[in-house]
Amino acid sequence: MSVIMTEVASSPARSAVKVLAAAGVRSLPIDPAELARHFGVKMVDYSTFSRTYGIPAAELYRHSKYGFGFYEEGGYVCAVNENACGGIRRRWTAAHELGHYFLGHVSGDWRAEQGADEERQADAFAAELLAPLLVLHFCAVSSAEELARLCLISQTAARIRFEELCGSRRAAARALHNNGFSGALSLESPDNMALLSGFAPFTAREQLKKIT
Repeated sequence: MSVIMTEVASSPARSAVKVLAAAGVRSLPIDPAELARHFGVKMVDYSTFSRTYGIPAAELYRHSKYGFGFYEEGGYVCAVNENACGGIRRRWTAAHELGHYFLGHVSGDWRAEQGADEERQADAFAAELLAPLLVLHFCAVSSAEELARLCLISQTAARIRFEELCGSRRAAARALHNNGFSGALSLESPDNMALLSGFAPFTAREQLKKIT
């Protein structure tokens, strides 16, 4: 690709890149459950949580329609409602709850509520985890529909993410124009470069599909 993507990500997004790079993820779509296993996070559905902790499922639904997380002795637990809005929504919820964990929004009480800012941060983390902008750029993603298929996220999330991808491309083009190739590269982090290196075979295959 001719444009070098710059690091314009917020802190939650940078944290997601670090997680992907540290886990050695090499292809899309991302599997949040596999990432949870890699980092020792226990991920369970509501039915399992209800049986394990002796809490009625109805109480879990009242607390959160989609999912929640908390810290107990021995590690972090993410509970995801297996009956909420299909697999795509459950994947987003799992990524969102992992965001709370990696961003330090931890509590020892499963009933604890997250603040609005923490919820926004977890959503930003989930967006980057499931649809990393650098990877999408080097896959030459050209539409929200393609992005949704590649990342297994909802059409609504894909449209928002594609707008962000286009904005990052414009910012990268400006940096390249103003600072030159080396200036654009200087904005890259080691984690971004590690991520791109791991995904290189995958992004090359995706680019090849567009020219064959």
